[in-house]
Amino acid sequence: MGQFIATVCGCLRYLKMNPVGKGPQEQTGYGYIEAGEMKFSRPEDLPTAGDEPELFMIDELPNADSSVIAAFHSLTDPDRTGRKIGTHKIGSKVLPVITGNLRKHSRDVQVLTAPMVTRCVTLMVEPDVESWLTDFASGESATLPPLGEFPEVADV
Repeated sequence: MGQFIATVCGCLRYLKMNPVGKGPQEQTGYGYIEAGEMKFSRPEDLPTAGDEPELFMIDELPNADSSVIAAFHSLTDPDRTGRKIGTHKIGSKVLPVITGNLRKHSRDVQVLTAPMVTRCVTLMVEPDVESWLTDFASGESATLPPLGEFPEVADV
């Protein structure tokens, strides 16, 4: 799905990160000393600081620890010039996409901060069996590729 969204948006590269169960250092990089100076390794699943369009999907972010969520705050920088994760600059053409469940669907969902919510576009997707069969399973959807299966569908 993410690769499809990346193609539609004109992104040349698609990266996916799932921060659930990880600490903030795994998003920002581990520290090390080089020539007497503190540096941080760049996690391999971070987008680049270049000018190429990239889709950066952060899957299940609301289920991550609040200290991990805080590491992603600058991605919502309105002018896109101060965007970074830890010390790693994120390019202005990176399109961040955050996915997650509502609190009513999972007990582990954190409340996102006001800047993160107000600076993002929120899409609510409420799947149901009938629309899935009509729009996605048949392959007739104009925007999405056909999906392989719908879990545990009975009496359809």
